[in-house]
Amino acid sequence: EAPADATPAAEGEATAPAPEEAGPACPAEFASYPATLEELLAAPEGVDGVLAFLRSCEALDETNLRSGDWNGDGVDDYAVTIKNPLSDAAAP
Repeated sequence: EAPADATPAAEGEATAPAPEEAGPACPAEFASYPATLEELLAAPEGVDGVLAFLRSCEALDETNLRSGDWNGDGVDDYAVTIKNPLSDAAAP
């Protein structure tokens, strides 16, 4: 409920921007990551979106992230290692 002294927004007055659309949820099963990554690569954010997604899911092995123009096309290529964030490191 609004306080009694609150004034309503004037017609046509700017309101706060809508929150950005959330990215995909982290997969419940590790086997679902490839399909999600494929979709993210096709999205406008491309590799940046993939890396952000993997980081948010704690599935990116940062020590093995590599990039470079390996095929000479002038565009960086990426090699990533993903890890299962739900795996117990003590048990395979």
